[in-house]
Amino acid sequence: MKVITEAYLRSTFRPGAPESIALETGQILTPAATQYLKEMRVTVKRTTGEHAQNGRRPVESLGTGAAKKAEHMTQLHGHTLVVKDHPRILLRGLLDHLQAEIILLQKLAGKKAALVADLADVLDLSRNILKSEVLNVPLEKVEMMSCNEAELRDRSHHPQRHFGIGHVLPDHRMDRMLLELNLLRTEVRKVELAAVTAFVHGARVERPDLLLALNRMSSAVYVMMLKWQTGAYQ
Repeated sequence: MKVITEAYLRSTFRPGAPESIALETGQILTPAATQYLKEMRVTVKRTTGEHAQNGRRPVESLGTGAAKKAEHMTQLHGHTLVVKDHPRILLRGLLDHLQAEIILLQKLAGKKAALVADLADVLDLSRNILKSEVLNVPLEKVEMMSCNEAELRDRSHHPQRHFGIGHVLPDHRMDRMLLELNLLRTEVRKVELAAVTAFVHGARVERPDLLLALNRMSSAVYVMMLKWQTGAYQ
């Protein structure tokens, strides 16, 4: 939102006003909005960086004793609240969905213990990615199926060398589990694209560690497809 109106502020502040709000570069207050903020004794701060992108709505910075947050807002980090369609909040939701998909696939895998274990590696990484993003701490090394990130990439790019078969082209006649793994691979790609939206701002790239991890996660799921196709999980 480029122009912040009094009506918008009133709806955002329900049930009460915070101590301060942060406006992004390029956002302006109408005269009525400015007067309203003065009356409510709300401090206006200008911000740049992660919130100054894609026309994001203003961020509420809550201090001690501030009013309860509005239902359409949620915590980004610390005392910073954002509207729930913020790119990083959307990313967290997709990671949560991805974890649910992995757990369901583990259930479907049944007695295929090796497949369940490989899926557990992917599940653990997705949880670590979410933890790293929320706490804003570096991600630990990427390792799944006893492979580091470079080995995963090599296996997924050269199946003939490692598995004796060419690349897998999904087809409706294939085994159900293989198709489920392919679906999981696309879900990982969806999360990866959400991470690009959240962390890539032109030439400036935030959290390259998370972007790399998600890219290798899709490689890992593809490697599972190759292992299933060659009977490694039997």
